[in-house]
Amino acid sequence: MVLAEALVSKWFTEDQFAAEYTADFDGKCIPARRVANYPGSQLVGLRYEQLIGDSVPTDGDAFKVISGS
Repeated sequence: MVLAEALVSKWFTEDQFAAEYTADFDGKCIPARRVANYPGSQLVGLRYEQLIGDSVPTDGDAFKVISGS
């Protein structure tokens, strides 16, 4: 998952980052970990796969990170 730094606390708690990963977690605190940090400019141009195939675009350049500036 790629997530803006400002949104991490909206999706994950500090407890999730502190939790140990086990195959049999109690279901109340799903462990999370931060693997790397990248500036958004470093992601521009990367391509990604569509997660849900309900609507497949037929034209354009879909599934590519673009700059908002």
